[in-house]
Amino acid sequence: MIPQKLTLHGFLSYRDMVVVDLSKINVACVSGANGAGKSTLFDAITWSLFGKARRSDDALINNGMDSCQVVFEFSYENEDYRVERSKHRGKGTTLEFQVKSSDGNWKPLTEAGIRATEDRIKEILRLDYETFVNASFFLQGKADMFAIQPPGKRKEILSSILGLEIWETYRDETARRRRAIHNEVAVQQSLLAEVIDELNEEDNRCAALKNFKELLKKTTSLRESKDESLGQVRGQIQQLETDEEKVNLFTEQVASNTTRLRETKNLLADRKGRLADVEKTLNNSSAIQKNYQAWQKVRKVLSGLDAAGVEFNQLKLRSGEINGKIQTATARLAQERSSLEQKHKEIRAIQNALPDIQRSLKEKTHRIEQIQLNLNDFERLETELDDSKQKKANQVGENNQLRLKMKELHERIVHLENAHGTDCPLCGQDLSGEHKQKMIGELNIEGKDLGDLYRNNESEIEQCASDVLRLKEEVDSLKKLRPQLIALKSDAGILDQQIAETIKRVRDWEEKDALRLKDVASLLDKSQIEEEFKKELVMLDKRIAGLKYSLEQHEKIRIEELGLRGIEDKFRELEQARTAQEGLRREIDEYEKQIRQLQGDLDKIISSKESLQKQVNEQRRTLPDLPELKKELGAIRKEENKLRLQVGGAKQAVDVLKVLRKRKVQIENEINEDNLQVARLKMLEVAFGKNGIPALLIEQSLPQIETQANEILDRLSNGAMSVSFETQREYRDKKREDKKQTLDIIIRDGAGSREYELFSGGEAFRINFAIRLALSRILAQRSGARLQTLVIDEGFGSQDAEGRQRLVEAINLVNPGFEKILIITHLEELKDAFPSRIEVTKTASGSSVEVIP
Repeated sequence: MIPQKLTLHGFLSYRDMVVVDLSKINVACVSGANGAGKSTLFDAITWSLFGKARRSDDALINNGMDSCQVVFEFSYENEDYRVERSKHRGKGTTLEFQVKSSDGNWKPLTEAGIRATEDRIKEILRLDYETFVNASFFLQGKADMFAIQPPGKRKEILSSILGLEIWETYRDETARRRRAIHNEVAVQQSLLAEVIDELNEEDNRCAALKNFKELLKKTTSLRESKDESLGQVRGQIQQLETDEEKVNLFTEQVASNTTRLRETKNLLADRKGRLADVEKTLNNSSAIQKNYQAWQKVRKVLSGLDAAGVEFNQLKLRSGEINGKIQTATARLAQERSSLEQKHKEIRAIQNALPDIQRSLKEKTHRIEQIQLNLNDFERLETELDDSKQKKANQVGENNQLRLKMKELHERIVHLENAHGTDCPLCGQDLSGEHKQKMIGELNIEGKDLGDLYRNNESEIEQCASDVLRLKEEVDSLKKLRPQLIALKSDAGILDQQIAETIKRVRDWEEKDALRLKDVASLLDKSQIEEEFKKELVMLDKRIAGLKYSLEQHEKIRIEELGLRGIEDKFRELEQARTAQEGLRREIDEYEKQIRQLQGDLDKIISSKESLQKQVNEQRRTLPDLPELKKELGAIRKEENKLRLQVGGAKQAVDVLKVLRKRKVQIENEINEDNLQVARLKMLEVAFGKNGIPALLIEQSLPQIETQANEILDRLSNGAMSVSFETQREYRDKKREDKKQTLDIIIRDGAGSREYELFSGGEAFRINFAIRLALSRILAQRSGARLQTLVIDEGFGSQDAEGRQRLVEAINLVNPGFEKILIITHLEELKDAFPSRIEVTKTASGSSVEVIP
């Protein structure tokens, strides 16, 4: 990965946007005063790529900003990439990942979600955060984190740097699987014991099956015998039931024939009675015909009177309708006049009330205008209130950061005042009195500036609090006017509507109803209404007189006709009697014949019924007890079914033994396979342990690290020093044949071989630098990535002039292996030791950067 351009905005000390162009730089010195923001540049790189830096969350956002943004452009494997990460205070983070296409445009590689996008970046770089930092960054205070550890701890540190902790995860997972399989073997052995116990019951189960089959055979034979006996009895019962049905049929026939005989006799008596009546009617035929002719004459007169009466009633009805219309028209006009007069009174009432309504509307409109004038300042006051709250919160947040910075400065001053020795604990230079006072003076000046800014912020915080209290009271007061304004507008709208409706009603009265009232009063003149219907009434009276109709005469003729109306029935009876006489005589002869036939049939049926009934009674007496037979057969069937179930259960118990024998073999095979698997997993646990594969990987890595470190250390020491690693050491107890596992660093120089712990100062730093750079190369190779960029954020103050010169030469020595090398320092004499320089300066508006190619 080769950095090309870095853009920061609102990130830590970089408040304003800063663009750092690294495209033309190969080896550069990043210089600036303490706290200027040098290391922040590299925090921005790791945060943009992996979301991690020395600080996290909202602490990354500059105190004077609401958000921060970092855009990092880099090259890798002949492709150009851009990562853009931003964060708003109190909110989440956004991440964009892009690649430059052949036409020069940026093509998105962003995945669905920040984590997925970060995984895509790691996949392309073939590096995660830990590997990237350990391989490419020599961070402050961490170059010697491997070398200064005790020999027994170095293997753990080296294992962590090389990412070998994964083998511990493998070992734990292997142990978990081994325990799970072991538990499964215990369960299988328990199942096997249960299977064997069941197989031992085979003889007992076979004997029980044989016994149940014999009992079932005997019971089935007895049941079949009982079934046959019951079938014979049921046949007898069926024949008996058939005979009883015949007896019932004879009984029904007797009843039916008796009924028919009785009905026929009744019909015969009826016909004889009717024949006597007919003959009586025929004897009075002359008188009946004379009365019938008189009735026909009266009916003709009544018909003429009925027609005249209908026309008379219609004419009278029409005359009544005309008189009713005269009365209805008069009543309707009177009602309309009353309604219009009442409406006139209402119009006068609302006309009188109109001035009061108009006056009330004017008062409410004036009040509305006053409240609206007061509310014009509401939005302005709310905006001022929000601004004051935000300003107060910003000042409080900034003072919290200033308090932390002042505390840190104080601790550094105290540490420097209490420091003794030859090296400065802050920068690594010689700790002379002049240098110490200079450093304390610079820190005091910086602390005073921070204190002044802190006190100024406290004053502004108090002013903001006072403004917030005042503005809140004004806003709350204005809020109370809103309900009043709404109520007044509602009332004014109602009054305005009342005024409009009143004016409309008055106008409608004057244009329509007032004129109609005059017309109705004129029409109510009764003589004018009657004049319209006078001609028709005269014509109706003439037609009524021409009819000469008398209601009394009409009623007299109707009564006379009603008295003669019964002769019609007698005349019809006479006609019917003449027709029915011969028929009745024939029916009488037929009924007498039927009676003789029915009586003979009835006597035969009664005789057959009595004979069959006697036979049925004899059969009923000799019939066996059917309920008892059914009860015995039910008990036998129940016993048979029970035995069938027992036979089925016993057979199933025997059949399952075949399955269990197969299951026994299967379980035994599974137990053997699981035991073999447990043995294999135990071997893997040992292999994945710290003395297994991780130890072998460390043993393989150490020669490569040793070779890389000696190549660099040889240049740093002018060929006077070399390093080697020893992984075993003899125990003090000489009787022990095994050796103690360790990781000693042995340094050879002109004075012989010594352990690393015996070196200090500049020599120790050179050794650390050589080992650290060797680890970086090996780590990059193991991750599959190309180590193209190196950042050295280490103090050079512990080196003398010659040592610093050799470090510069070592960096230039390894330069061909890197596309970019960036060295962070505040030593003035090193600014010109490298071909390019990146100057970082702290200003009142935040850190700024100048790149000098």
